[in-house]
Amino acid sequence: MAKKRKEVSKAGKPVTGDVNDNLIKKNWIGITIIVLFLSIAFFKLGFLGYEPTAHDTNQWRYTANESLEYNKHHSDPALWNSNIFSGMPNYLISFPTKYPFVKNLILAINPLINWKLSFLILGALGAFFLLRYLKMGVLTSTFLGLAFAISSHFVALIEMGHNTKFQVIMILPWLLYAIIYLREKRNLLGLGFFAVALITQLRLNHLQITYYLFLFLGIFWVYELVLAIKNKEYKSFWIFTLLLVIGLGIASLAVMNPHLSNWEYSHYSMRGGETGLTKEYAHGWSFHPLEITSLVFPNFFGGISPDYWGWMSFTQAYHYSGVIILLLGIIALFLSKKRYTKVFGVGILAALIMSFGKYFPLFSNFLHDYFPGFNKFRVPATHLVIAQLLLIPLAAIGLTEILKRVNNEKFAKIMRISMIVVVTLFLFNLVGGKDLFSGMNFSSQGEMAQWQQYQGNPQLQDHIDNLKAERLTLTVNSVRNGLFFLALGFGLIFFYTKQMLSKNIFLILIGVFIISDLMLVNGRYFQTLYPKKESKELAMNSIESHLNAIEAKGTYRVWPYDNMDDVSWSAHLQIIGGYHGAKLLRYNDVINKAMNINVINMLNAKYLISKEKLGQPLKTMKKGNETIGLYFNPDALDRAWFVQDLQVLKTTEERLNYLKSNKFRPRYQAIVESEIAFQDQLGMGSIEQVPQADFMHRIEFKVHNLDKDGFMVVSETYYPAGWKAYVDGVETEIYPSNHILRGIKVPAATEKVEMVFAPESYYLSTKLSLVGLVLSILLLLAGIYLEVFRKRQELA
Repeated sequence: MAKKRKEVSKAGKPVTGDVNDNLIKKNWIGITIIVLFLSIAFFKLGFLGYEPTAHDTNQWRYTANESLEYNKHHSDPALWNSNIFSGMPNYLISFPTKYPFVKNLILAINPLINWKLSFLILGALGAFFLLRYLKMGVLTSTFLGLAFAISSHFVALIEMGHNTKFQVIMILPWLLYAIIYLREKRNLLGLGFFAVALITQLRLNHLQITYYLFLFLGIFWVYELVLAIKNKEYKSFWIFTLLLVIGLGIASLAVMNPHLSNWEYSHYSMRGGETGLTKEYAHGWSFHPLEITSLVFPNFFGGISPDYWGWMSFTQAYHYSGVIILLLGIIALFLSKKRYTKVFGVGILAALIMSFGKYFPLFSNFLHDYFPGFNKFRVPATHLVIAQLLLIPLAAIGLTEILKRVNNEKFAKIMRISMIVVVTLFLFNLVGGKDLFSGMNFSSQGEMAQWQQYQGNPQLQDHIDNLKAERLTLTVNSVRNGLFFLALGFGLIFFYTKQMLSKNIFLILIGVFIISDLMLVNGRYFQTLYPKKESKELAMNSIESHLNAIEAKGTYRVWPYDNMDDVSWSAHLQIIGGYHGAKLLRYNDVINKAMNINVINMLNAKYLISKEKLGQPLKTMKKGNETIGLYFNPDALDRAWFVQDLQVLKTTEERLNYLKSNKFRPRYQAIVESEIAFQDQLGMGSIEQVPQADFMHRIEFKVHNLDKDGFMVVSETYYPAGWKAYVDGVETEIYPSNHILRGIKVPAATEKVEMVFAPESYYLSTKLSLVGLVLSILLLLAGIYLEVFRKRQELA
């Protein structure tokens, strides 16, 4: 005879887990709705091969092209990228992890379902199962799971091409689920679940989002500590803490590849060191407190550029989660006494305050100066991602509180009054909205400063007038739509509490309105989708083909004269510019403070590309309506040369000032940072670069007629964490030269100089990662087995 399952409830501990005996059957209903809805809504994206413009994806594709092509034909991954900034580590550009994991399973079905749709479904299901674990009903979990996935900010990331950020966010609900499960169950399954979820997210390589979630985990841990002290449940709390630490340790081990290399690189990047990013740079895109209005009325400040006129430079994405979801979350905070209501609320408030950045300097400056790792990240508005995550379970709690209040006259009265007030505001906006908002400025400070320079220009004035009229219309319509959905929310709640709607009809209607609200706002995305090109390879244009025919690969660089940030030429050419948010600090110093023609020449910029007429071009090509010309730079230095003199300058400021001065003559002189002993004056010889296919990881030079010890400057970026130099097979020291290049002391009569990139950190990281990955999978499998065995024992 089967034993009746016991249900344990203890003060201070929520009863979570199975809601009823038909859990699996009911879950399949929700899963099916989620998969079908997202598949239909994103059908062209998911199944027909259409894609948005995705500017950032295109930029990444140019930068990563040579690395991707290299990886197709080599078993060892490309660890160095030669095509931007005179070379930089490939770790933060296109750096595949050695061993497969969860993401690889998703990519395996990419030919059938585009990975973007797969991740949307994964995120929605993560939120769904999180809510089911918190004892939410199937309808509530289904609609709010969908609402998480199609939150306006997250969908915008697909259009912008912020792929890793989007992927990491879609793992967030799974990781939050794992943390809560581990706190309550404190078993092997919880440990394995937490480790696997954390590893999955960390391997996606967008540490900022994970770091911000860990800030919430700190709040959660403190909250649970307070509860443990209050309820005298010390044992369960410290077991949870121990398992949490073990899970963090296993995950850290498993993600050594790629993060050991990333950590090593961070010491040399513009985000590294003790100071990290400057406050000015880090606090760019701070969320102004007045822009909280846009969380209710998404287009109040124009929404997204070019209509956006708020306090950020520009924006391509909303931070809108839905006005009804916001209403439900507020109701939860006022009515619910559930265990996690307060901690979710505090987490949302903390994320909101941190998003203010420079507009709340007392707090943001303190975190930037004293909180470990905080100064490595920029764009404070990103904190709102965590607020959007936590708002989903908070809204679900709000819905459960509403469901309890059938025939609650006091609650019904509040909802009725609120509905009447909102309907009145809606009608007033409908009639006089334009008059009400017409007095607003509808221009940012930056725009006003720019427009003042061109006062009196009638064409510009017409443009300004039209832009302001468009923004006024957006504001009025956004307020109208927000009030409309808010009125619907209050109305549905009122009708439900008065028993004029059944529970299921109420949940279906409120879910439909939540999704409709978000889809309406998301309508500004994906205005144009393009068929995906059958071939991912980027074809060479005529200028690139010309250079490929006349020059040996890897022996010269190109200067994008019009725009140093233009990465489009890096697909097939090695350029001295490029774009990356964490470029090497030394190179960033020179670009921003010391770039001049001497520096251009020492960077081996043998050719320059420009739409300007700079003389007689070697080759021209059409790009749209513009003619692009290729020009030869006769003063460019080779990839390596011997100098006659060394100038010792020990500080960065001294070196940068000397680089941009008329005194600096890179052909004859090198700047070094410490004394280098030579017995006699420097020897001079000739250098011949040996072309080779693998110019990414290996560079070879032949030296001729060097009668005395000489100092050789190599026009390759100085990066000590992996590059090694060999003189006739004997390893020798690499000195930083001219602040950003490499220099080596070459003995007389040397015949060959070789440089090889073989970072020990990478090879160590792959071994450690394998151990961590295997451990996490074994823990998860063992946990599942024990849980299944336990349930069978209970039913026996």
